[in-house]
Amino acid sequence: MSRVQEILELVRKRNISSVQFQWIGLDLPVRMKVSHVDFLESHIDTGIGVGKFITMLNLLEELTPQGLYGPESSEFRIVPDLNTFSPVPYSPNNARFICELWDIDKRPAEIDTRYFLRRVLQKASSMGYRVMAACEPEFNLYSFQDGRIVAPFMETYGSPTGTFTQDAFLHELISSLIAMGTPVERFLKEGGPAFFEVQMRYADALKAADDMATLRVAAKCVARKHGANVTFLPKPAQLGGHPGAGMHIHLSLWDTQAKENLFHDRNDPRGLGLSQKAYNFIAGVLEHLRGLSVLCAPLVNSYKRLLDGSVAPSRIFYGGDNRDAAVRVPSQDGSKGRSARIEFRVSDCCANPYLAIGGVLAAGLYGIQHQIDPGDPVKARIFELSEKERKELGVGTEKYLPRTLGEALDELKKSRFLMDTLGENLFTEYIRLREYEWKAFREHVTDWEIYKFIDIF
Repeated sequence: MSRVQEILELVRKRNISSVQFQWIGLDLPVRMKVSHVDFLESHIDTGIGVGKFITMLNLLEELTPQGLYGPESSEFRIVPDLNTFSPVPYSPNNARFICELWDIDKRPAEIDTRYFLRRVLQKASSMGYRVMAACEPEFNLYSFQDGRIVAPFMETYGSPTGTFTQDAFLHELISSLIAMGTPVERFLKEGGPAFFEVQMRYADALKAADDMATLRVAAKCVARKHGANVTFLPKPAQLGGHPGAGMHIHLSLWDTQAKENLFHDRNDPRGLGLSQKAYNFIAGVLEHLRGLSVLCAPLVNSYKRLLDGSVAPSRIFYGGDNRDAAVRVPSQDGSKGRSARIEFRVSDCCANPYLAIGGVLAAGLYGIQHQIDPGDPVKARIFELSEKERKELGVGTEKYLPRTLGEALDELKKSRFLMDTLGENLFTEYIRLREYEWKAFREHVTDWEIYKFIDIF
């Protein structure tokens, strides 16, 4: 029986009536079109049409001026990856595919972001590597009261009562993810108002990105069923006392049979249990991190999280178990080197996971190809030091990440490496969308600037 026939048979047995064709584009949210089951076989074969101009929508739900595609443009086809088919446990009678945008001639579109990650993975494979990854997302629950955004409860880090308060929501979310093929190793109540972290099991990098897309949809939908809302915003300040929500990306390189973790070396002279290949990878990521920032932290709000002393990275350096670092090397457990990996800490959940993982991976492979060394890890509590001491350690102000979305865009525009890696159209149109959003923010007059200064001047 073919895979298509297996899917059609499962649809029939489960009484599924609608199948969602989901994708993530340059605009960052998960979008979808829905196939009625009577036409599913045809839609699997041909894809579902969508106007090319839809890819030029920005986060303000406006068409970005001078975009590559306009209303006069032709169509893409939303083409499913059959391996991603899954019934949707929290929405009976529904199933979903994760999809890519292809041209009418059935070739992946250059600006499709999932195809971008596949291209980088093909390069890794040609170098003899199998890439394993996992995302570690954080999110808040919230509700509206009298027009204000509020947290439904306030509890401390690891609070049993905080987890108990949302037991029904968490149980349905985690069980749904597992049923959809997205294994969850653990979850916890993070330190902040109604703030949670989910740690997903590592997988091949493409599946890890698919898993992140799955979680983003599932968390919001399941929360609505339970009378709440979920936000992945990095810094939803109206919730008060919020430390910042990230999406840490764990990465390692293995041999093509996934039997040997090539990031592990128990004789590492730096004491972190990493191979020279892993250090080269880290160095490549650090070298290109300024340009990568806007792929991994794509919103105006993202840069309210990346602050000195916030337990989120603000400067470009790496360290072993140093959570101020942009790249952390987690302590290894007793799994004989299988847990050797890096944790990239700059990204947040609003990033397109295919662009974030693909960009970091491409930079790491660059470091291996050019045999760059990152120097020694930073072990100090750098924000208990003076700026002079930080500079002596090599993490002075010259090592700042971009401080605003505008600075991050400027850094991306300067990166010939990332233009070549992304491809000209994907590179140009991603910048165009984010610049439109940055301009809208810069021109917006906020309540803060009025109420702080109206009585003074």
